[in-house]
Amino acid sequence: MTSLLFVTSSLSGAASKSRELAEEFIAATFPGAPRVHRDLQTEAMPHLEPATLAALMTPAADRTEDQRARVDFADILIAELSSARRAA
Repeated sequence: MTSLLFVTSSLSGAASKSRELAEEFIAATFPGAPRVHRDLQTEAMPHLEPATLAALMTPAADRTEDQRARVDFADILIAELSSARRAA
């Protein structure tokens, strides 16, 4: 199912005016559309590291616990992007 991927990173959190405006815009432009909200202030996004790339290239059966966690997180992000609606 197509969804909107709403990414925020305001230091003001819930008090952010730009977040408020964006949420109003989304509600008016895409009423009822499913939305995934990725808040980079409360849920930090790590940079792509060599260890993550190595984990992605390691066969699933051979991954360590750390590698499995890295791949699981990458899979979540890939799914969010894959299901997101593209702007016209």
